Amino acid sequence: MEIKDCLLQKLTSAGDGYVSGEAVAEEIGVSRNAVSKTAAQLRAEGFKIDSSPKKGYRFSRDNLKCPACCISNYTKYQPPVIITAGSVTSTNEEVKILAREGAPEGLLLTAEEQVSGKGRTGKTFFSPRGTGIYMSILLYPSIPAEDAKLITTCAAVAVCRAIEPISDKPAKIKWVNDVYCGDRKVCGILTEGSLDVESGMISKAVLGIGINLFPPESGFGMLTGIAGTVLKSAQNGWDVKGRVIAAVYDNFMEEYRRFPNGNFIREYIGKSYLPGREISVLKQSGSSDAVAVKIGDDLRLLVRYNDGTEEWLNSGEVSIKAK
Repeated sequence: MEIKDCLLQKLTSAGDGYVSGEAVAEEIGVSRNAVSKTAAQLRAEGFKIDSSPKKGYRFSRDNLKCPACCISNYTKYQPPVIITAGSVTSTNEEVKILAREGAPEGLLLTAEEQVSGKGRTGKTFFSPRGTGIYMSILLYPSIPAEDAKLITTCAAVAVCRAIEPISDKPAKIKWVNDVYCGDRKVCGILTEGSLDVESGMISKAVLGIGINLFPPESGFGMLTGIAGTVLKSAQNGWDVKGRVIAAVYDNFMEEYRRFPNGNFIREYIGKSYLPGREISVLKQSGSSDAVAVKIGDDLRLLVRYNDGTEEWLNSGEVSIKAK
């Protein structure tokens, strides 16, 4: 094992405790100075590390950079590849490149920051450095095109399962791809797929998930009042990130392996945020006011317009009207 990998593994396993540099050096047969240089290298890469001459090293409580070994420490379904990046344009775009190079299904890529985070219908996803989880998973699902929305809905349930144990508010799903805590959006999901025209099957998909885990230092700007966070503070943020990423991955992969069973669909419907709310249905022709009635077993949304007519929506954009 390389010095860097060994030191990171020791730091993630130690939690708030210190790791002896001398013990690391003896374990892998290098000098104490080599361990010191490696700690300096990790700091240069963005890890915040405390050091004490008598105690050794530990991750600072305000360290937000999560190494791959922290994620793998907590995963049940081990990803074949875990890539932890710094700043990327979009995690989905990075994974698409890897897919073209033959990357395996289940590959997980996370980033500290997205400079061009992607949302639905060409929107952007605000992705400030350090405080959020930005992750993408590569899939080769081989499912009918009409079942493609199962990936997004399954991911929404996986996110709810992962964040509810650490949040002070229940997680709810806004059809089709947003997760809310209270009345604030904390997660957006974007699935991008490749269709095999001859078979009508989705042959490849990239699942992107963005979670506002901690409050951004400079706030949400224009999204103030709309966006929220799962937690109010970021103490030991690196470990919290690792646990949440692992929980999202495990919960998704557990259900994904059962496709097209869809055991998660009832859970998705039960966590729906929209029924009974006044909404605006956004179409190319404009927006129309309506009330969300219910989510069907086929994951369509039933809406009732002001004139009393009803419509089942297969997909599209809806916004919640401010009270």
